[in-house]
Parts: sequence; C-alpha cells; structure tokens
Amino acid sequence: MFNGNYELNGEALKVVEEIGRNMPGGFFIYKAMPPEELLYANQAVYTMFGCRDLEEFKELTGYTFRGMLHPDDYEQISSSIVEQIEQNDDNIDYVEYRIIRKDGSVRWVDEDAEKASRAKTQLGLAISSRMLALMNSSLKVKSEYERGSEFSFVIGQKIVDQTEIGKFDPLTAANVGTRQGNQTLSFTAPNARVMIVDDTPLNLQVVVGLLKRTEIQIDTAASGYECLQLFGSDRHYDMLFLDYRMPDMDGIETLKKLYELYPDKAKKTPMVCLTASAVTGDREKMLNAGFDDYLSKPVNITKMEGMMIKYLPEEKVTLVRPDEPESEYMGILPPEIFKLDEIDPAVGVEYCGGAEDYMDAVAVFSMSIAQKSADIETSCRDKDLPTFINLVHSLKSTSRIIGATGISELAFALEQAGKAGNTAVMNELTPKLLAKYRKLQQPLEGIVDVRDETH
Repeated sequence: MFNGNYELNGEALKVVEEIGRNMPGGFFIYKAMPPEELLYANQAVYTMFGCRDLEEFKELTGYTFRGMLHPDDYEQISSSIVEQIEQNDDNIDYVEYRIIRKDGSVRWVDEDAEKASRAKTQLGLAISSRMLALMNSSLKVKSEYERGSEFSFVIGQKIVDQTEIGKFDPLTAANVGTRQGNQTLSFTAPNARVMIVDDTPLNLQVVVGLLKRTEIQIDTAASGYECLQLFGSDRHYDMLFLDYRMPDMDGIETLKKLYELYPDKAKKTPMVCLTASAVTGDREKMLNAGFDDYLSKPVNITKMEGMMIKYLPEEKVTLVRPDEPESEYMGILPPEIFKLDEIDPAVGVEYCGGAEDYMDAVAVFSMSIAQKSADIETSCRDKDLPTFINLVHSLKSTSRIIGATGISELAFALEQAGKAGNTAVMNELTPKLLAKYRKLQQPLEGIVDVRDETH
C-alpha cells in the first residue's frame, strides 16, 4: 500500500520488478487513496486470478485494489487494513479475503497468517527503505507503546528545465484545476455543439445535466447507428463523446464507421471515448483505435469540463469564475432518502453535479427498476449471456450515479461472471443483486412522488 501520488518508474520500478519476479507468492502495490489504483502486480497475482497476462488482469479488476476483492468483502477488509495500520498490533498486517477469478469462480486467499504476515511486513519495510534510498530519502518511524507506529518520508523535487512553459492564469487554475462545490462553472460555450453517445438513458441525462450550466448545445444518441445518422446530417459538431461498451455496435466499431463514411468531417472532430474500465493502458488502446482521448464513467464533471476546454475551438469558449459552493445542498434533498441503507446521497450528488440533477437521476433510476430487474432475472434464468452482461453493465453505472455503490459492485461482479460464462456465480449473486435493487423501488417511487407534488 502506498499513500501518495508518486508513480513507480525508473530505478524504483526496477527494484520492485526484481523483488516481484523472485517472490514465490502474489505481490502487489497500490495507492491507499481512492480509487486505490494498483501500481504493480507480479505474475503470481495474474495466475491467482486465472489471467494469462497483465491486460487480462486489468480488464478483470479495473487495476484497483477494490476490483481485486469480492464486493461483499471490501468494506470489512478496508476497515481491517486501516485498523491494523493505526494500531500496528505486533506488526501483523494480515487479512483473509475472497476473489472472483476470470472464470467466475470464487476463491479464498489465505496463507499461514502469522508466518506470512511477519515476513511480508519485514519485506515491505525493506522494499520501502530501498526505494526511498533511490530517491535520496529515508524512512522515519515514530512509535508509541500499545498504540502503534507511524512511518513517514520526504521526497525532494528539483527543476530539471528552466524553460518557461507558459504564463500562470489564476482564473484558469481556479476553474480547471479544482472543483469548488457542485455549482462550479469553468466555462461557457453557447455557440459550441457536441454529441454524446450512450445506450443508457440515465447516463445521458446525468451528463447533459452536468453540462447544462455551460450553455453548450448538446445532441444525444442512444446507439452507434443513431450516432452515424446525426453525424451524417448537416450539423457541425465541435466534439463527440462516444461510449465504448454498447450493444450491436460498440464505441470502437462506431468510430471506424464514422471515419469510413465521413472521413473529412471525422478528422476535424475531436472524439473522446467514455469507458467504465479506464485503467492504466486503456488510454493507449483508445488512442490506437483512433480516439483523441478518453474519460472514465461515471463522468467526473471537472475532468470533462477540462477536456472540453482543451479540445473545443478556443474562440467558442469563455472562462468564467465559479459560483459560491452549494454548501447546504443536503438540505435540499428529501430527508427520506438519507434513511435508505443502499444509497449514499453525498456520492450521488457529487456524480450528478448538484441536488436537483441528482433527484432527476433518482427519478429515472426508480422508473426502470421493475422492468430492468425482470429482464436481469429472465436473462440469467435463460442463460442469455449477451443480454445479461449488457443489463448488469448498465446497472453498474446507473446505480453508482445515484450513490448505490453496493449494488454497483454486485453488478460488476456479475458482469465479470457473465463474461466468463460462469452460470454458477450468476445464479449465486443475481438473487442478492435483485433483492437489493428491488428493495429500493417502493421507497424511491414514494420520494419521487412527494417531490413531484411539491414542485
């Protein structure tokens, strides 16, 4: 675990790779800060998950620590790790957890706890010390009896090139570099037009809501075919956001068709891929396919606005100062929504960009529960894997948008099981997913009805 923004490269990476190759068991390093991105994993870890290489492992886990764990175990394991770090009880940093392999099978990761944990702790300190030495730093320890130990270090940075790279613009830095509350406006572009393509209506609604305050003109398409029709019209698009995973024609296939049918227009239009599995290496994959860039889903408004400032015509973009933060947004939400165990409204509001847009997303989500849950149940029973995979993939995204992360994680696990053709895991986890999903229908419909009556 690594708590910071440092990337493994150069000599430090060589040290880690050398240790990883010679280690008999699984060895990985990840950032302790969300989204807990993995920095390194050795071949033994790929094998443990039933993957042939790094790319398969990234696809399976999203290349995050959270993606490595069984969704039912994540909260418990995270709490255990934090507790052990804080208490440092006799240096035993050991946890047992389940994983879902590429073939969909569930496996416990366990070893001789005390022996393995002591060895890993000692080795971890040796690795850390050697890596820090390569960066002209050292590990400092502060210990308190029966309370634990704190480890810290300082890494110095130096200027390698005095060449001026640009002038500092406080306005740009304030708007592009940070997000100050849910009402942030980094720019307006009323004369620009973009197209957003996604087969999930809720995703389209949320993104349109997030961009509403930019005054930009937005066209939406629910499929690759609809995208081709709109793009082939006489409308000019300054930018196009294209979902990667869609039924019938995915994002890469749609992109190829755009270049094939409208080569001149496509070459002049920045194309950005929207993907729910944006991990290390995906950017190169998308760029090689012809995209100019990519964004992970659910969309982060700060990153999306920054990308639009980068690619939209400069003359159509006006930078503006952000509004005051919507510090009391929680008071706008119906109090009943805070009583639902499966939903964290704070997460949902963050994704949607504001309380009003969040409640609009909740309304759309609640209306689809009955039909989508029935479709998931039917496709699982009939072993209709393509339909099942698309349904749970969509639910993974939409449930995360409203803050239902537990449902999103179960949907992700089922998506992986469906891809692996593991009907046993599908049959085990689908009832759990549907129970949580359907439990939200009645209370959410009631909340939405009350909101509609008061508006």
